[in-house]
Amino acid sequence: MKFFRLSGNLFENFKFPLPCWIILIHEVLERFSFYGMKGILAIYLNLYLGFNDNHTTVLYHLFVGLSYLSPIFGAIIADNYLGRFYTVIVVGLVYLLGHVLMTLTAIQKNILGPLIGMSILAIGSGGIKSSVAAFGGDQVPTGNDMMIEKYFSLFYTAINLGAFAAQFVTPILRKDISCVDGQCYPLGFGVPAFIFLVTYIIFISGKRTYTIVPRSKSVLSKFSHCIYVSIRNYIKEKKISKYKSILEYAQPEYSMKFIDDCKKALRIMIVFAPIPVFWALYDQQGSRWTLQAKYMNGKIVNSYNMKPEQIQSINALLIIGLIPVFDFIIYPFFGKFNILVKPTSRLVASYIVAALSFIIAGFLQIYLIRGQNIEFNTAGSKLLIINSINDCKLNLTIDNRRIMLASNGSVNLDLNPGLVQVSMKCVGYQLQVKNLTLSQYKMTGGYIYKDNNARIDIKSYFVKSPDSQNHIRFLNPNDPVNIEMLRLAKDHKNFTIDSNYSSLDVGVYEIYCSSPNYNEYKCGNVDVTPGLVGSLMMTSERKLHFWKEFEPNLIHMLWQMPQYILITCAEILCSITSLSFAYSESPDSMKSLMQAIYLITIFGGNIIVVFVAGVGSKLTQTTEFFLFATLVLIAGCINWILIRGFWISKDNFVENQNMDN
Repeated sequence: MKFFRLSGNLFENFKFPLPCWIILIHEVLERFSFYGMKGILAIYLNLYLGFNDNHTTVLYHLFVGLSYLSPIFGAIIADNYLGRFYTVIVVGLVYLLGHVLMTLTAIQKNILGPLIGMSILAIGSGGIKSSVAAFGGDQVPTGNDMMIEKYFSLFYTAINLGAFAAQFVTPILRKDISCVDGQCYPLGFGVPAFIFLVTYIIFISGKRTYTIVPRSKSVLSKFSHCIYVSIRNYIKEKKISKYKSILEYAQPEYSMKFIDDCKKALRIMIVFAPIPVFWALYDQQGSRWTLQAKYMNGKIVNSYNMKPEQIQSINALLIIGLIPVFDFIIYPFFGKFNILVKPTSRLVASYIVAALSFIIAGFLQIYLIRGQNIEFNTAGSKLLIINSINDCKLNLTIDNRRIMLASNGSVNLDLNPGLVQVSMKCVGYQLQVKNLTLSQYKMTGGYIYKDNNARIDIKSYFVKSPDSQNHIRFLNPNDPVNIEMLRLAKDHKNFTIDSNYSSLDVGVYEIYCSSPNYNEYKCGNVDVTPGLVGSLMMTSERKLHFWKEFEPNLIHMLWQMPQYILITCAEILCSITSLSFAYSESPDSMKSLMQAIYLITIFGGNIIVVFVAGVGSKLTQTTEFFLFATLVLIAGCINWILIRGFWISKDNFVENQNMDN
């Protein structure tokens, strides 16, 4: 068997067989395909398919939850029927089908297709998750615990490298390339699909080099059956005092040693009970935090604008960078004061740090709403009217409200959704009445202008962009000169805009005007920033005026960095500690079962988010952030009590065993 060696001092003493490298490459590419699709999923559901923020959050977390529940079924299939290698092969085809469906259904906008694709992809991705990790461990030569430890360290690094690359690249593919409706979601989903096809072929090609361990009965199945038998026998015999616990009724079908192992596993599961609340917060990076970022300014330099989905890629880099910091700096420092030494203190600290991240997210949401002026009251709609007539002090009657609007002035009103009548009167002009239809949770508006018949009217309507995209148009309300569109130039590229809104890349543009009566001439500049909505308006003196209908997004996405740093620290404190605790405290026969239970806690966390976003849909986003911060603090207190109870229960269990002996 061929061996490869990593360069550098860290791994120079450890040789890894070729199959290990194949699995590591497979893991990088497979995680790229999964996180590439998952990274743009919330924005796809929200901005492209039109689901509101709550429905987007529910669908997103149903997908993530299913992807963490399906590994349980994948493990059962691998252990009882197909073995790990053939499970990856068979279930991998399901995974690939999900990718293909997501790509094809993004070409023509529809609802049912993506939902089916999401479900199939979640089953496929989760179905191979447990098998690939365990299959990779099978390739490491037995008896070398140090090599196994280093291999899984590389395996964990591979996961995060694939996640980072995908979450950074696929938002660029979906936004910066135009193929459908000005964006390219088919490419954003298609590249991850192609990457998975490549890694699927790579995995199959290494078959001759693999060590294939024969399948054995699933511990999860055996554990579940033991509980079933004990309850069945207990109900059948109805003798409470026959044994000390209900589990002992599983005798003689199961040995007393296995029953004792089940008891220990159940005690660990009780300790794990509050952990789903932590995962409820953690997994909102891809949903609520991404949806929060869409209202923020992502401008990094004049020529580049960060996409809302890209900010979450920092989590993968932070994990890789912060684990050594915790191991070599934070834990030793606090250990001098006997803090963060035991699993109890680390788990409780993880809940506190997670709560702080959501408190910061809540305060950021408060400032974001204030800065954007897009918070809707109970009325649910906003109407913005701008008076572009130079010589008219306008009398408006809107929804039985009388308003005086000066020239070049504006008014912003909170109104109920539906039909609204606007009456307009100005000295020298006829009274005009206009009916407008307002949509819920949207800001609608328009210019009041005069036409050649000395009438005033509302020219056209605009809606504030729901994300960091800008929307620019050209208006010539009174048509003094025959200019129907403008040419904008930046970085040797030309763009034309007319009375329809156009979304442009961020940056400073030179503006050129032309008409049949005049040669093209430079008529101004415009600085296009994220979230800006405005109109370039031509005056009778052939001068161009830029009117900001809505201010650009003022708060930068990088203000989310503190909450991302804190939630990553919380993950290290919770995830690694809980896995280590479960592995060290569980019997040898139950260690793989603990991995399954760990995945179920992540599933449970996503279901909590589904419940809050669905049932509590009337909560504001700010209130929801603070609610989750409160819930995770309560969960931390409960976890502290349960762990203390675990140690007491463990001591009593050992004492009873010694007495029996």
